[in-house]
Amino acid sequence: MIGQATAALASVPKRWLRRAWGIPYVQKRQDWHALWPHLRELPVTPRRLLDAGCGEGIWTLELAARRPAWTVVGVDRGPVDAAERARLRLRLDNAAFVQSDFLAYEPSLRFDVVISVYSAHYLFEASLGDELLRQVRRWLVPGGLLLLLGPRRERDVPFVPWLPRPALDYVLTAEDVARACEAGGLVIETAHGAIGRLGVMAMQLACLGRGRSGERLVQLSSYPLRWALAAADARRHHESGATFAWLVAARAPRADRDPAAA
Repeated sequence: MIGQATAALASVPKRWLRRAWGIPYVQKRQDWHALWPHLRELPVTPRRLLDAGCGEGIWTLELAARRPAWTVVGVDRGPVDAAERARLRLRLDNAAFVQSDFLAYEPSLRFDVVISVYSAHYLFEASLGDELLRQVRRWLVPGGLLLLLGPRRERDVPFVPWLPRPALDYVLTAEDVARACEAGGLVIETAHGAIGRLGVMAMQLACLGRGRSGERLVQLSSYPLRWALAAADARRHHESGATFAWLVAARAPRADRDPAAA
């Protein structure tokens, strides 16, 4: 589970818990369950991976710790100082962080894999999805893999009507992703839903009491139920039907040419 390989970042006794259990936050565990099976299948031999929209660097650091032969780069438009300090604490020489806007980022070397965990949808919302995936193709080696996890349109998410909803831009449809991949010159291998009805309920329960007195007590008391719902949802297949997110796996063509010249 995410957080186990980077448990040294936590203080004792949380460090021991994270080594055994991983990060306790239910939604981060849901995201990991959706994406890690695809990453786990990749060779452990040297690879270059870009974490596009790395935020605080959790995915970048976790993957670098689990795959010492990989070079893992996290890029984010926000400050990456805290992520860099965490990298130094973990002594991970195979990880690096860059502060840059996606559309302006031009690495010196291409990547075998690009992951985007709830970061690409902001550009889709701004009608820049096509441009983003053209940029992704520039980042990828021929045959390189994109793994994109992003929120669906709100009408397609199986929310419980009487529970609060996570604050997020719900923008992606299958048509949006297919069109952007075609515009970017990427070939979709799989595109299916992630986090179904039970998982969505767990996310909604996490919103209870936010901004009110007693919020922490509400969160602690609801945690066992949220964890059980998310764990049950993780055992289900969501290839079709209503879900919270889309998980897309797409590749750059193996006979590649510079997409800027296309």
